[in-house]
Amino acid sequence: MNPFGIRVKLVEPGAIATDFVTRSLDVLKKDGLTAYDEAVAQFTKAWRGGDRKSSPAELVADVIYEAATDGTHKLRYIAGADAEQIIEARGKVTQEQYYALIRTRLGM
Repeated sequence: MNPFGIRVKLVEPGAIATDFVTRSLDVLKKDGLTAYDEAVAQFTKAWRGGDRKSSPAELVADVIYEAATDGTHKLRYIAGADAEQIIEARGKVTQEQYYALIRTRLGM
């Protein structure tokens, strides 16, 4: 996109202290929408049961602002210590091993 004057940036956040696993998943609790019930229940249980230290929402906002205004061609911006750990761990295993780890951590 650079030839068009558009910079592409990736913001990779870890766990952010929001209501993602509460109110944000309410959309899946609509009458007649049951196909995802089991997966959502497993994900919610695993997420709430995990030992996560969430970063404040302001952290990801600051990282997004930096990415949008730093004037560089830097591609990746990491938000949160847990995101740094996940990205580092991802580089040490195969894609299949990484996906298996994520499925295990999410109870799936």
